[in-house]
Amino acid sequence: MKLILSRKGFDSKNGGMPSPIIDGAMFSLPIPSPYDRVKYEDLSFRRENGEEKNYMQIVLELNPRFNGGKTCHLDPDIRKDVTQRKPSWRPAFGQESAALTHLINKLVGRKLNPNETVVFDEPVLFLFFGLFREAEWKDGHLTFRKSEPFHAIYGYLQAEKLITDECEMRKILPDHPHSITHGKTPNGLFLAAEKLFDGKHDGAGVFSYHDSLRLTAKNQTCSRWKLHKSLTNEAVSISYHAKGSNCKTPFQSARIGQEFVVETSDTACEKKIRAWVSSLFT
Repeated sequence: MKLILSRKGFDSKNGGMPSPIIDGAMFSLPIPSPYDRVKYEDLSFRRENGEEKNYMQIVLELNPRFNGGKTCHLDPDIRKDVTQRKPSWRPAFGQESAALTHLINKLVGRKLNPNETVVFDEPVLFLFFGLFREAEWKDGHLTFRKSEPFHAIYGYLQAEKLITDECEMRKILPDHPHSITHGKTPNGLFLAAEKLFDGKHDGAGVFSYHDSLRLTAKNQTCSRWKLHKSLTNEAVSISYHAKGSNCKTPFQSARIGQEFVVETSDTACEKKIRAWVSSLFT
């Protein structure tokens, strides 16, 4: 199995605040983007009591000074119920430029032709993480609790294939932001598998918060993590990090890079990593 820790969503630089955890739901807010078509007002969150707010209302309640614009980069697109969908919609994650080149080198190991599609013969699993802070309701409005923000895993996507042909991308998912190109190359879409490698769960989705999803170590800054023990073996490496740095506690996560590829050639280590990933669903 290939495992990728993928950084996404609001932070101090993009959006100017953490994403909220609302009633236990982890809502990774898509970053502002003047080049995309999806508006924050197009996306919505519905409470169990039926009350509904769009994402712009949520953002402005949590940060009245937000000035990131009206449109956003809805990617990874893994939460079906946030907007109206076409029947052909399926979960997907797009990447481009140096970040995609890094993934291609690590996952495929060869230079791709511009119109090449790669079908993965082993599980390629993205675990998406971001900066979060718990929020609460006060008189019908959202506000952040008096707590520190932290990094946490909020969602996942097991890739069935990688499409780099832009005509094919527009044919399959015409509304995805990476199907609407801005001239950046390479550019590609990872399409979700129908089922996770365990055969029990959907190929993509989001988690409700529980403590095992938290990456940030207690009483540490956001980027200093307590890694699960399956990742702290010397036979396991994490791209963009120095050799052996994952064995240290707390682990200092890199401030550069979006996609951190976890690699090991040790069968026992891979089994433990699979077991850890499976435990996130239970």
